[in-house]
Amino acid sequence: MVETLNDLVTRLEHSHPHSSLLKDLSLIQGNEQYNYINWVGLSNSQNLNELVFQYEKAPYPSITCGILTYNEERCIKRCIDSLGNQFDEILVLDSHSTDNTIKIINQYFPMVKVVYEPWIDDFSFHRNKLISLTSSEWIYYIDADNYCVDSTNKFKRVAKLIQFLSIDCIISPMIKEHIGHVYTDNRKMFSVKKGIQFKGKVHEEPINADGSIPQNITVDIMIRHDGYDPEVINLSEKNDRNIKLTRQMMEDEPSNPKWLYFYAKELHYANEDMHIIETNLIKAIDLYKQSTYKRYQAEAILLLCNILFQKRQIRKLNEYLDLLEELQPLCSDVNYYRSLILFYDIRLKTGKLLDALKLSELENNKYSFIDSSKDHIKALLIELYCSIDDWEGAFTLFDELQSTEARNKFLRTVKTITTHINKKI
Repeated sequence: MVETLNDLVTRLEHSHPHSSLLKDLSLIQGNEQYNYINWVGLSNSQNLNELVFQYEKAPYPSITCGILTYNEERCIKRCIDSLGNQFDEILVLDSHSTDNTIKIINQYFPMVKVVYEPWIDDFSFHRNKLISLTSSEWIYYIDADNYCVDSTNKFKRVAKLIQFLSIDCIISPMIKEHIGHVYTDNRKMFSVKKGIQFKGKVHEEPINADGSIPQNITVDIMIRHDGYDPEVINLSEKNDRNIKLTRQMMEDEPSNPKWLYFYAKELHYANEDMHIIETNLIKAIDLYKQSTYKRYQAEAILLLCNILFQKRQIRKLNEYLDLLEELQPLCSDVNYYRSLILFYDIRLKTGKLLDALKLSELENNKYSFIDSSKDHIKALLIELYCSIDDWEGAFTLFDELQSTEARNKFLRTVKTITTHINKKI
C-alpha cells in the first residue's frame, strides 16, 4: 500500500515519538515535502511497531564521497577535513592538477583514493566516471570549493532512511553561498544501483535510467560554498568556460529550455547585449510551456523580469509576473517585483511633485498665507529629496531655511539616521 510520508510521520509522532525512524524523518527539510513523498507503506503482515523495530536493526548503506579536482590547492584540505568519518570511501578524480592539490591530499589524507582522468570539457563524463569507480551502494558529490558544516553522520542516516522506505528520489543538501543564499535543489546524492547517470557537459544533472528526472528531496545537511565569491575566484574565466560549453549543449539539445536559460544567465553576467539576453529568455520560457522538463523555469522568468525592469518595460514585466504567480503561487519574488514597480512609479511621481513644488517656491509673484518665507514648501521639498536619496539637494535647501523649527526637525532626522548608522559600523 503506497502512502505519503505525512501519514507515517503523523502516526509515529503519536505512537513512537522517540524512535530513530521519526528522528531520521526529521532530516527531510520542510514539512510540506512529506505531503508529496510516497513510500511503499506497510505490508499486510507488518505493523508500525515492527517497522520501527526493523529500522533500528537495519544497517547503514555504504557511501562514497566523490570529488572532482583540478588545481584546488586553495580549498581541498578544508573540503576533505570537513567530511570527518561520514563516508566509507573518499574518491578524488583529478584532471592532472599542476599545483599542490595532490601533494596536499597525499600528505594529510593518505586514506583518500586518487584516480587521474584528463579533462575533456564535460562535467557529466567525469561525474559518471566516479560512479563507475565507486565500491559503495550510495554516492555523494561534493565540489572542492564546498565544505561540510554538519558532521553528525547525517549522510548515513539519510541514505538508510531513503533505502529502508524504498523512496524513489535523489538527495539535495542545503548549499549556502557566500552571499547567504541557500540552494535546496542541487541533487548531490543518490543510490548507485538506481542506474542514475549525469547528463550535460555543464550545469549537469543526474537523470534516471529511463530518461526521467528524479524526484528531489532536500535534507537538513548544511554545506558552504565560496566558489562564486569574486574575492577568491576568477569568475570571468569560469563564466567564459560555461558559455562555451552551454553553446555546445544548445546545439546538441536545441529544444531543451534549460540551455537557453543558462546561456542568457551567463551572457547577463558578462554584461552582453540585453536584447540578445531577453530574446533567449523569452524563447526558453516558450519552450518550457511545451516541455515536461520544468527545472529552472521560475529562474528563467525571474531573470527576464530583471531585464524587463532594467529596461522599464513595465507592461511586459507584469505579464511575466502573472505567469510566475500562476506557476509558483507562493513565490515572494512576485511581490518583490510588484513592489519594485510601485516604488519606481512613486519615485517618478515624486520627481514630478518636486518639479511642481520647486516652481511654486521659485515664483516670486506667488505668495503664501501659511508662511511668507515659504519654509513649509522648502521643508516638504527636503523630505522629498530625502525620499529619493538626493541628500545634496536636501542639504542645499536646508541652508535656505529660515525657520528654526524646520531646521531642527531636519537635523533631528539626520541625527537619528547617523545614530543608527554608527551602531552598525
